[in-house]
Amino acid sequence: MNGLAYFEGLKSLWSVHVIVRTLTESSLQIADTIPAAMLESRYGFAHTAFRFGPFAQEAGNLTVLYDRSGKFMDYQCAFNMLGNSYLFVPSNMNLEVMPLYQKYLALHELGHGSLMGGVIWIRAKSIIASGALACAIGLVTVNVSVLGISAVMTGILAAFLSSRKVVVESEAEVYADSYAIRHMAAEDTPGAIAVVKKLIERLTDVNHQLIRYDQLINKSRLRNLKLFQRQFEAGKSLNVVVHPSIRWLHYVAAILFFCWIVRDARPESYDWLLSVCFAALIIVSIIFRNHTIRKMFVLDRFIGRAIGR
Repeated sequence: MNGLAYFEGLKSLWSVHVIVRTLTESSLQIADTIPAAMLESRYGFAHTAFRFGPFAQEAGNLTVLYDRSGKFMDYQCAFNMLGNSYLFVPSNMNLEVMPLYQKYLALHELGHGSLMGGVIWIRAKSIIASGALACAIGLVTVNVSVLGISAVMTGILAAFLSSRKVVVESEAEVYADSYAIRHMAAEDTPGAIAVVKKLIERLTDVNHQLIRYDQLINKSRLRNLKLFQRQFEAGKSLNVVVHPSIRWLHYVAAILFFCWIVRDARPESYDWLLSVCFAALIIVSIIFRNHTIRKMFVLDRFIGRAIGR
């Protein structure tokens, strides 16, 4: 997990690096800086809890950037759990004074950046690899039984569904919508209601023009937005709005694997095999982490110079 956290941070910095390289010199300006304490207390980011080791102590602050040349007008969150993070917006306003729909878009991107943001933290290859590893260890060290077959089949199903891009993207978009709406409703309930209605209207109007992939994502978003609309109309709390998540299938698979290993473990000792595998993974993760950290420092210095920091 240490290595994966740094890898995700490196990818975020690389995305910022790509944007900076395409813009004219000194066109990127700092619109706002959201300190770590505010990210944690107001926006629910929990990444400061991962400050382990000497390289994670600067985790926290998020710099809001805009391109005053007008060339880059997109909203994009490049979140680095163990270092500097960035949020791109198309104006020099901070989140507190943004117009209603702009604030929704900015919060939507922050939702993608949070630890529960879906697509940013879920990768098909790593999930398939972890599922295959769990199945392999189980089949080698545990007697095959009905419980074992159930665990393996559930694990394969969870890995397969999580490897489908449309599943991951749908869950990520639904979560980001929910994140933005809840934060807006806490400050301005009428504004949040207006945004929900406008989103439902827009997604419904353009749905027939989209390809099948985008239609499936829109279907998930519309179902979730209508749940929020009903909660608003009934005057109920938004905290009770839940949506199906592929994560629950992973939890079920993990519980089945655990019960299978506890109940049907073979009498032979596989300590040596598991110890060798664990040691090899530790060595590989340390090498990978050190390589990633060097790249992160290079990218971070480049970005810092580009924004005059």
